[in-house]
Amino acid sequence: MKRTLFLLFMLLLTLSSHSQTVTLSINEGLNNKPTLKTNIEREIGKLLTEFNNAARNNRGLNLSGINMTPNGKEDLKEMYDFLPFSCDDRHYSERCIQTVTGYCVRGILVTIKPMPDYTDERERELTISFAADGQITSAVFSFHDPKVFLGNATEVKDVARRNEILNFTENYRSYYDKKDIDMIDSVFSDDAIVITGKVIYRKTPEFGRLVKDVEYKQQDKQQYLSHLRTIFKNNKYIRVQFKDIEVMRHPKRSDMYMVTLHQDWTSTKYNGSGYHDTGFVQLFWQFSDQDKNPQILFRSWQSDELVKSNKDNLFSFDDCNIPPVR
Repeated sequence: MKRTLFLLFMLLLTLSSHSQTVTLSINEGLNNKPTLKTNIEREIGKLLTEFNNAARNNRGLNLSGINMTPNGKEDLKEMYDFLPFSCDDRHYSERCIQTVTGYCVRGILVTIKPMPDYTDERERELTISFAADGQITSAVFSFHDPKVFLGNATEVKDVARRNEILNFTENYRSYYDKKDIDMIDSVFSDDAIVITGKVIYRKTPEFGRLVKDVEYKQQDKQQYLSHLRTIFKNNKYIRVQFKDIEVMRHPKRSDMYMVTLHQDWTSTKYNGSGYHDTGFVQLFWQFSDQDKNPQILFRSWQSDELVKSNKDNLFSFDDCNIPPVR
């Protein structure tokens, strides 16, 4: 009897240590490409299963069996080491969307593992992107409502470009989570113009009271990157959240798009002190003739107070002498 109970216990222990497979099926898109559809479903399932295995065993990701680009693997490992997560569901059913460079699957719900000093939302959504041949290129946290972003697209190429911009913008946000200065460098044009802002508090000379103020600064690309390196070095955590996303295509130049979004920035230094601001970020994107490597030509940040007092304070295409992509 004791031997039977012991064997049963060992069997249960063995079964519990095995991975619980997570699967995904594509419910819309790729119906005319069944082989590619099957491959994408399989690779996403393997990746989601690995998230759970790593979370359960309290280890980093093992992506050796995943068909994913080397850069994509490196970025995902860094993101997961910084913000480990797992899948609560055993099966997902999602739509596959075509982009300029391939495909993506959005809305895969995951849960961030509890961590000290992490106070943001625990439930996040993933976007997994693919090259045209079905190889995974990235996995990043998604925006909540891409329908608003894509709603006024006018043609197939326009839809694909907007999806591509959305993918880039989702990655752009994750670069701050990972403190990835090289990727931020790669998406900005060498001639980019950047306007940054910082909330400060000044003492009034009359009463010595603290009054909120905002300092703005115009920078070129290298000045902006140098500024970010200092921020990344001095802060333990950086949390950037985007919402209220709007996109506009240039009325005369179909290769140029303006993205406006609301940014919530929180940074925490190693000594526990923090900084927080909210404002509106604008990103002006331009596509090349071949739709490869779209780049940011202009990036601005303006405070909530400035924009909400008068939306005309937001930039338009006419406000900037934007140089062409090299």
